[in-house]
Formats: sequence, C-alpha cells, structure tokens
Amino acid sequence: MPGLGSVSTGLLHQEISRLNGLLEEKMRECDRLDRQVDDIRRQSQERVQTLEQQVGASLWCHTVQAHLAFHVFENKFSKNQEH
Repeated sequence: MPGLGSVSTGLLHQEISRLNGLLEEKMRECDRLDRQVDDIRRQSQERVQTLEQQVGASLWCHTVQAHLAFHVFENKFSKNQEH
C-alpha cells in the first residue's frame, strides 16, 4: 500500500476489524433505542386514549347531571308557578 510507510497490512486489518466491531455495536444500540422509542410511543398513545375515554366519560356524566339538575329545577319551578 503506497504512502503508508511502516504500517503493516496486518495492523490495518486489525484496526478495520476493531472499527467494524464498534460499528456493529453502535448499530445494535440504535436498534435497541429504536425499539424503546417505539414502546414509549405506543405506551403514550395508549395513555392518551385512556385519558380521552376518561374525559369523554366525565363529560357525559356531567352532561347527564346537568340535565337532571335542570329537570329538577324545572319541575320545582313549574310546581311553584301552579301555587
């Protein structure tokens, strides 16, 4: 290999192997982190859906309570108007 001087081919192959090992390790780490991100994203979406359902149920309950309260008030008002 021209221009490499005293660096041996064996050392170059050794360094290439070491760097390939580091690259493979980093790629595995990226895959692991990608899976973690996917898991966190899925859990977050599930939590959002749960909260949306809870809010929807709560709003429904409050709406029903408001309607009932209105009807109770309306009945009391009607009875007071009759007297």
